[in-house]
Amino acid sequence: MKRYKGLKRVDNYIKAYKAYQARLKAPDLSREDYETLLLDKEREKEEQESFKKVERVISQRQAADGQVEYFCKWTGLGYEHCTWETHDMIRATSKPQIEAYQRREAEGKFPYRSAYYPKDKRPAFERLNSDPDYLSETGGELKDFQLTGLNWLAYLWSKGSFYLLVPAQRAYPI
Repeated sequence: MKRYKGLKRVDNYIKAYKAYQARLKAPDLSREDYETLLLDKEREKEEQESFKKVERVISQRQAADGQVEYFCKWTGLGYEHCTWETHDMIRATSKPQIEAYQRREAEGKFPYRSAYYPKDKRPAFERLNSDPDYLSETGGELKDFQLTGLNWLAYLWSKGSFYLLVPAQRAYPI
């Protein structure tokens, strides 16, 4: 067991269980405190059940054995707890999330799927006087200063002057 990567988690679980049992058997524990501990344990079980539900499918890949795997974000947990799960494992319980992921992928509203324009052959700038269709279709609405900022960015991009700063502090033209 010492080579098992999750040994620390197992140890922590055992310590927490022993501490819980010790609190339940404490001689000075009132009836209200006893009920509170039991209710907390029940709430914790319900919470853990929600962690088993896929909230969102983030990505997809082909496993070495040829099976499709999905990168899943679990309900109630942060993105650091996302895991790769096989299609067979989640298909029955997460069909709407898989379909939503496939719809998002089919839309193609991603920078890596956009048309590439060399710096010197970009289309001429056209001022936006109202919210772009892709924004108003989703119910979004820009404030005046946001529309001004979007026009400024579009102008800079059309002139080939727009650069993206990445964490490494290097500038890359877009």
